[in-house]
Amino acid sequence: LDTVSGAGQRGQAHLRKAEIESVSGTIRAPVNCGQQLYDTIIITDSRAGLEAEKRRVLGLSLTYKPARGVYEQRLLLGGV
Repeated sequence: LDTVSGAGQRGQAHLRKAEIESVSGTIRAPVNCGQQLYDTIIITDSRAGLEAEKRRVLGLSLTYKPARGVYEQRLLLGGV
């Protein structure tokens, strides 16, 4: 990097990447076949104190246990 501006832009890019990849929890949800990695979702749950909170999907897992009637997705969430 040969300019202050270039160094600043590089630093901002690294900070932005770290913010997006910072894990802020997981959520269980009904299966959504259209859910993809890096989608931005909005979560509202009064029990958790969340009102239209934006999160980015950083990981997906699907649980299917027919004997127990379990069919759900777990989403690993990060910052937007």
